[in-house]
Amino acid sequence: MTTSTGKRSFRACLRCRRRKTKCDLDGSGDRKQPPCRSCHLSGNDCVLVQSRRGQRRNKATPNVRDNAPDISELLVHENESAATSVGPYSTLLNADLSTMCAQSLPGPFGSGRETEVELRNPSDALEILARSDERSLLASTRSLADDTASLAPSIQATGNRSTTLDEFELLTMGALQMSVILELLQTYTKIYHPHCPIVPSWFLSPTAIERIGRSEHFLLTVLLTVASRDSTQHVLVHRYCWDHAQRLLLDVILARSSTQTPRTVEGLLLLAEWLPHTESKHKTEEALGSLFTEDRRAWSLVGLAIRQGYMLRLDRGAFRRSSNSATQEQSEQERLVWHFVCLADRHISVRVGQSFWSRGPSLSSHFTADDFPSLKPRSGNLQDHSTILQANLELVQILYNAHLILYGSAERTQALIKDGDYARYLDDFLSAATMWQTTWRRLDNPSVVPNSVFMTYEYVCLYVNAFSFQAIVARSVKNPKPQPTTQGIDGAPLEELFRRSTISLPDGLYINGAIRAATKLLERLTSLDPHGEFRYLPSRFFL
Repeated sequence: MTTSTGKRSFRACLRCRRRKTKCDLDGSGDRKQPPCRSCHLSGNDCVLVQSRRGQRRNKATPNVRDNAPDISELLVHENESAATSVGPYSTLLNADLSTMCAQSLPGPFGSGRETEVELRNPSDALEILARSDERSLLASTRSLADDTASLAPSIQATGNRSTTLDEFELLTMGALQMSVILELLQTYTKIYHPHCPIVPSWFLSPTAIERIGRSEHFLLTVLLTVASRDSTQHVLVHRYCWDHAQRLLLDVILARSSTQTPRTVEGLLLLAEWLPHTESKHKTEEALGSLFTEDRRAWSLVGLAIRQGYMLRLDRGAFRRSSNSATQEQSEQERLVWHFVCLADRHISVRVGQSFWSRGPSLSSHFTADDFPSLKPRSGNLQDHSTILQANLELVQILYNAHLILYGSAERTQALIKDGDYARYLDDFLSAATMWQTTWRRLDNPSVVPNSVFMTYEYVCLYVNAFSFQAIVARSVKNPKPQPTTQGIDGAPLEELFRRSTISLPDGLYINGAIRAATKLLERLTSLDPHGEFRYLPSRFFL
């Protein structure tokens, strides 16, 4: 305010205020008149913010009142039309409303619980204020749409009603038929879902087609891609689905509002677990230094899932305190998704030798099978996926600690190898792994899912014990460049290090443990049916 006139000395347009930048009204045109310099250069409309001092807070803004009569006129027009034309209009209006909700109110601000969202920065508060008028408009249009939908003829309820799946691109372009989609969903539920039961049960039910929205098309495409990857009858379908999934991935990378949902995180994790076979054809064309493209591709997908999870605030699932989810079922699903995110992060980071990206369960939280009721056995399904998930969490925690202690950094690893002060860590890790095997031995059976858990156990034992073998070789090499006459400590050739068998070495116990774990791992892999169970395993067992 100026001291002489008592009027506001600075005015800002709506665009500059939202961007928190200075609004220069002297840069172009008349002084103190729009457009400002920023809007003039960018070509945007420059609208000065009107003062609302002294006005009622619940007073509707002009743009809301200008838009509402348009919808009312459409409603009156539809009431005067024939009864057969009401159905398509109601479907179109509902579809438009769902699009408006998805595009204008993304993330936690579009759930109708804005006042319950935890404010992390000032932009969150500004976002709530900016969306207040839009929520009132959407509420009024929803009521109008409900009234219009009630006028639809009863014939729509018998099968002529359109769904959001009718706009699924693979259907509209003729690449897939509805019967093929239902067949592939059934295949995924039977073969792939037990390995990673992250998809909600309602999504895989036969009646899920009517409930799948636009924001869930990415997950549906991923399920079809995974279900068709190992089928000789759907080779072309697999290629179509993967091409469409790559186009949808661009929307995920650009953080489109329609992708801000936990279903997107689930799709990314499943895509990282079962990489498409079409990508393996490009390996022969790549350079020799890019032999681990599958690992890198999976690492990139898992990293994208982690960022999406943090953006959606799914990391709250690491704590027991109640979240801002609308229902208890939604809260449990978010917790389940975040735990699978952590598991995928642990597995891929160990494989590629990178640091972990996500925080695991909080130190004060110990989640058990009872915390995942959606994975409990149901009618017709005798597999207890909640118990298997708890066993996986405890086993991966051992792998996580071993990676941080033994391979926390290159300097840390070199210090342990040089000083030889790693035996106590290996003993502790192996003791914890043995205790895990004793606790969960009851789960060991020829079934493929429990068998895969114990394959992970053998991998953990191999990972820990192999550090001793690496230490022996590293200490014996003086020259980092390998030469035919390379000698070890005291002039002993490398080929003579294990001449008197491994049991004669101080690290013999751990080396024999690594050999035993590798043998057991191969035995479990070869015991699977190569044409049935083996080829359906997640990609991490082959990389």
